[in-house]
Amino acid sequence: MQSISHAWTMDVMASNLLCALRCLGLALPALLYPILTSGSANAASDATRWTTYQGERAGLIFQYPADVFPVAGGDPTDALRDRTAERAGRIFTSADGSAALQVATFPNLDNASVSALRSRAIAASYKDANLEYNRIAATWYVLSGTRGTTTFYERVHFSCEGRRLDVWTVTYPTAKAGVFDELVDEMARRFRTAIAGVQCK
Repeated sequence: MQSISHAWTMDVMASNLLCALRCLGLALPALLYPILTSGSANAASDATRWTTYQGERAGLIFQYPADVFPVAGGDPTDALRDRTAERAGRIFTSADGSAALQVATFPNLDNASVSALRSRAIAASYKDANLEYNRIAATWYVLSGTRGTTTFYERVHFSCEGRRLDVWTVTYPTAKAGVFDELVDEMARRFRTAIAGVQCK
């Protein structure tokens, strides 16, 4: 039987990609996760195999620690296949699935504002969560916190005058925060560098 925290992790990952997809009225495919057994206290330095995922179809570039998320899954933006070809994404999980990373980019088909999408995300995915970090700016928002024994981090960036959405979200056991907090900080730093080079059409 799944633990409550693992079941919630799977529910958040399936409902999330973000709310940005869910809020477009699209159902995400069911996700199966295999659970995380290892991790050091200095994962960001130990996980030296940083890998770049490239979604060439939409110009998505995202660097992540492949040692920590070695299992590559499907494309969560497949729910948008009938609405746009300018999309790309991937789901990555830890060796046993208790930690998961989703990255994606797709057009802002409904022209949602930063504040509107953030509000929808909170209502759809985090209304019962303990939001410990909730920040919004002109072109992005970040939501992070805990629910039960799971920690989540979600970042949505609006590019190309709001026409493009780049999103990524991570969930992991709060008990392993010493491993993952440092990794999330480093992924965020690399993401900011990559997003600065986005080419708008």
